[in-house]
Amino acid sequence: MTKKYTLVLSIAAFLLGGCGESEFHAKHNQGRNCLECHGFKGGGTIFNDLHRPNLDYKNAADAYNIQLLLENGDIITFEKGNGYGNRKYSGDISAIDRFTPQIVDKNGTVVNQSRPNSHDSSRFACNRCHTQEGANGAPGRIVNFDYYGTLGDQLDSNQTN
Repeated sequence: MTKKYTLVLSIAAFLLGGCGESEFHAKHNQGRNCLECHGFKGGGTIFNDLHRPNLDYKNAADAYNIQLLLENGDIITFEKGNGYGNRKYSGDISAIDRFTPQIVDKNGTVVNQSRPNSHDSSRFACNRCHTQEGANGAPGRIVNFDYYGTLGDQLDSNQTN
């Protein structure tokens, strides 16, 4: 009888402990190149600061998402990946040429973006360039704010093209 109750209590503790987001769920290689391990087509991490180190899940911006504004005006939206701030895209990328990466809040409002059409189909591994200090012309991490202070001008430019 004691073994049965111990088993039931263990299962209940596991299930109750699983409620909410655990630290284990929050962590998942934030900042590392997602495509080195995963088979999806695109991926990256959104941070609260431009120069965060890899694995800094406590400074990941989980309430934001990545979307790609294509040259033709279509929008591709990433989905939530494992761990805080991580986003991924698993759809078809074969017809995608140039695009503008954008960061949106939970209401879909653009809060940050790259220069219009500054990325092409070779640049879906976001964290490859968006490193702690930036690589290949990237300024640093993908962040949830307008670090250049030019977002308004860029959005106006998108609407007139």
